[in-house]
Amino acid sequence: MQSSLAVIVVLVVAVVWLAPAGSNASQCPSPEKISEAFVKVFKRDTKILRVQESVVPGLCEVALSMNSRNSIVYVDPDVKYFVAGQIISVEEGKSLTQEAMQDLNRLTQEEMKTLDSLTAFTEGKSGKSFYYVTDPQCPYCKKGEEVLKKLIDEGKIMVKFLFFPLPMHQGADQQSAAIICDNKGLKGLEENYKSDNQCPEGVKKVQDTIAFLKGKGMTGTPIYIFPDGSYRPGFLQEDALLKALGMEPPKPASGELKKPAQPPVQEESKKPEVPVEGKDKKADQPAPKQKQE
Repeated sequence: MQSSLAVIVVLVVAVVWLAPAGSNASQCPSPEKISEAFVKVFKRDTKILRVQESVVPGLCEVALSMNSRNSIVYVDPDVKYFVAGQIISVEEGKSLTQEAMQDLNRLTQEEMKTLDSLTAFTEGKSGKSFYYVTDPQCPYCKKGEEVLKKLIDEGKIMVKFLFFPLPMHQGADQQSAAIICDNKGLKGLEENYKSDNQCPEGVKKVQDTIAFLKGKGMTGTPIYIFPDGSYRPGFLQEDALLKALGMEPPKPASGELKKPAQPPVQEESKKPEVPVEGKDKKADQPAPKQKQE
């Protein structure tokens, strides 16, 4: 991950340094010019949704749609360079690209109704309602579920669970279907429930959920989807989740130091194709040992 970020930073610096000074540096190219360059580089057509200046001088933000998925890339005013990566604000400590992606892929009210039909089960009877996208074998999802259970037991939230088993987790799709078919709910997730019950309704619900969320550009778990159609990928600690829901986080006990906020973490299904945002899992893996002679 660190090496990937280093490459992104170098690319951003290179483009900014190479951007011509003067008025041209603040002008973004036309969608037609960007589309032509995109086909030349990536050998595929794409629909340009919008082009606007980014927060980085000399870079323009391009929102595009390819294979029914919306993505963000960056380009210089003369379309000499494409930059596929994230712009991270040092001052705020957050990814501005990720925020732009979430806004670009915000779910419509009709799509929110689709989520209702895809809901595997609901936990909680009161409080703020939202959707939680999970995978039975995702370790970050387990951490998220611990937080959810605590807040559900306190009557603060009502959660609609969606199953999005990742392809790298063998048997996670059958496990998801079994939890639905046998009506095991959150307890089934906690206990790593499995069975041979693969009822057609459960299998179809899991498959339809995977297809729908992939179509919205989602590639990992966990994901929190809020009533306004916005979503947050990655595990959220209790304070961050309550803040996202517009609720007051609990005050630390007298004499207790408040823990620093942790960045959300998410398990990605695989390295996505350029220019879709995502995490390169290979960058996090140690290099293979060299054979000694």
